Amino acid sequence: QQKAIEIVDKNLAVTAGAGAGKTRVLVARILYILRQGLADIDEIVAITYTNKAALEIRERLRQEMMKERKDSILSKNLRKLGTAYIGTIHSFCFRLLRENPVEADIDPDIKILEEFRANAWLKEGIERTVLDNLENTLVFQLTSKLGFSKLVRELYNTMINMQNQGIEPSVIEKMAVSDEEKTIALLICQSFKTYQLKKEKQLFLDYEDVLQKTFVMLKNNHEILQDYREKFKFIMIDEYQDLNFVQDKILRLLGEGTNLFVVGDKKQSIYGFRGARVELFESLKADLE
Repeated sequence: QQKAIEIVDKNLAVTAGAGAGKTRVLVARILYILRQGLADIDEIVAITYTNKAALEIRERLRQEMMKERKDSILSKNLRKLGTAYIGTIHSFCFRLLRENPVEADIDPDIKILEEFRANAWLKEGIERTVLDNLENTLVFQLTSKLGFSKLVRELYNTMINMQNQGIEPSVIEKMAVSDEEKTIALLICQSFKTYQLKKEKQLFLDYEDVLQKTFVMLKNNHEILQDYREKFKFIMIDEYQDLNFVQDKILRLLGEGTNLFVVGDKKQSIYGFRGARVELFESLKADLE
């Protein structure tokens, strides 16, 4: 733990299981960096897997800083704690988009669509698409073969997996060979279009939109990427084994030339159904070495 807190001159990958004191180490590392004058609180990024973990880190930092508020460095950073980049990957990316609405091509009033509502809208879009295409012989045959409910369920599961892994509908279209595959690709593409239109009309982005738009914005706007690379002196990421490909790409882009501190444990990965890839943590460890 002491090493993980005080080694700040190189990139670190830390393997730590449940109950190993990861939150305590993250808080202590941030405080160590602040006390050494290596960065201000708004120049440090701390990515957690849940909002609860982010709130816990903020609260522990606030308590520790309050205890030492006579220290001028900690006192200054206590006042700036509200501006710290501490949160989930989605809240972090959404903040980057809101800070650059023109380059991100979003409405400044855009809101995040909660997962339960996003799933309901996606399902509605699939149902409408299947019903609207029943005059198509191939769609009718597929619906008769599987049954309406099962077809909707299968399409829904496929589309959720595609979103989690950052796969565009156009990829499915190119892969389709048989008539049945082409029919499924048609239904997927139209369902996504219906879902996208509803989100755009009501000024919402779902969680996957947030990740994709952040990645595209950083990749296509070198100045913005460079500004953030210079701004963020330390990037710390917890539960790296639960990240997916798009999240990994975003953090690798921002992490170039920045001090990276990643914590993970391949034995703990439970989000495979969301596109989480354990090998990304192993791959990053190898690259940092």
